[in-house]
Amino acid sequence: MSNEDRNVYITRQRERYQDFVTRKGRGLLITEVAAYLEVSRDHAIRVLNQSPGQSTGRSGPKLQYTEDLIPVLKKLYFLMRQPCSKRMKMALHGWLPSYEKHFGELSLEQREKLLKISASSIDRLLHRIRAEKGLSTTRAPRGSWYKSVIPIKPKDWDVIAPGHFQCDTVAHCGTSLEGAFGNTITLTDIHTSWTENFAILTKSSARVREGLSDMEKRLCFIIESIKFDSGSEFMNYGVITFLSSSAVREKPIKIYRSRPYQKNDNCYVEQKNFTHVRDLFGYDRVENKEVVSLMNEIYSKYWNDLQNYFMPSMKLLRKTRIGARIKKEYDTPKTPYQRLLESSDKESEQMIKLQIKYQSLDPIELQLGLERKLKEYFDLLRQNPHSMAA
Repeated sequence: MSNEDRNVYITRQRERYQDFVTRKGRGLLITEVAAYLEVSRDHAIRVLNQSPGQSTGRSGPKLQYTEDLIPVLKKLYFLMRQPCSKRMKMALHGWLPSYEKHFGELSLEQREKLLKISASSIDRLLHRIRAEKGLSTTRAPRGSWYKSVIPIKPKDWDVIAPGHFQCDTVAHCGTSLEGAFGNTITLTDIHTSWTENFAILTKSSARVREGLSDMEKRLCFIIESIKFDSGSEFMNYGVITFLSSSAVREKPIKIYRSRPYQKNDNCYVEQKNFTHVRDLFGYDRVENKEVVSLMNEIYSKYWNDLQNYFMPSMKLLRKTRIGARIKKEYDTPKTPYQRLLESSDKESEQMIKLQIKYQSLDPIELQLGLERKLKEYFDLLRQNPHSMAA
C-alpha cells in the first residue's frame, strides 16, 4: 500500500470512528484497522483519534542532540577528515578549543553536549564515505639470499612497548606501473600507532635509505626493530646494511620480514597505507620531483602531526568466534601521542619536548594549512594531464 492510499484509508476510517456511538462498534473498527494496517490496537487507536494533519510525534524521551549541533559536528567531521564515530568522540575534547578559536565560541549547552555525546548519536547525525583500492607494486627481489639473513616474524600481537615498527610502500602510479613514479614509505609503530611518511620518486635503495633516515630523525623514541614485506625495495644489501650493520650505527636495528602474500602479517602498516596515504592523496600518478617535495612538506609539517597528536585510533584487543560470527573487541580510542605518554617516562627529556610541542600545535590550523597545500598539490598534478589517474 502506498502512503497516499494509506492516508485515504485512514481518513475514511476516522470519519466512521467518530460516527460510532457504542463502544462495541468502535472496538470492532479498531480491530479492523489494526489488521488492515498490520499494527497493534494501541497504534490503531492513536491513528483514529488523531486530527487530520496532526503529527503523531516520536515516542520516547525528548531528543537531547538537536539540529543546532549538526553544523558544528559536520564542520569538525570534515576537518578531521571523516573519522569513525568512536574516534571522533574521543577527538572532540582536543578539537573543540581550537574550533572556538577559529569559528567563534559555542554556547555552554552546546559545549557540554558535544563533550558527552555518544558515538551512536554521532552516527545518527553524520554519514561516512568509502574509497576504492589501487594497484599493488610489491615485487620479490631476485635470488633468495635475504631468506637466510632476515628471519620471518608472522605476528606482532605480543608487542607491549614502543620502538617496534612495520614498514611498507604505497605506489602513486595512477593506472599504470610503467616508468618512474612516486612512492610513499609508511613507518608505523605497532604499540602506539605512531606513523611517519616520506615520499620518494623511485624505489631505489638510495631513496629508501634517505626516507628511512629522515623518518628516524623525526621520531622521539628509538627504533628497536622494523618488519618489512618481501619487496625488493627493502630486501637489498643497501637497506639491510644501513639498518643492521654495526659499522653504520652504534645500535643496529633488528630486521624481520613477513611471509610472502600474507598481508595480515603487516596489518598495522597495511591499514595506515589507506588512512594515511590513499585517503590523503588518492590514486593519481606522481612523476616529478617538485610534486614529491610538496608531498614531503605536507607529511612533515601538517599531516603527520595532525594524525599523531590529534586523531585517536582503536586497537583490536581480541576476536571471539560465536558460531559463524566473529565478535571483535577494541580498546578505548586514543591518539598515538596519548599511547606514547602512557608507555614512556613522562619526565624524560624526550617526552617533555613532546609535550611542549603538543601544547604549541593547533589542530584546525594544521587542517587549514593542509587544505591549502593539498590544493597546491592537485593544481600541480593538473598541469601535467598524464599524472592524473584515469
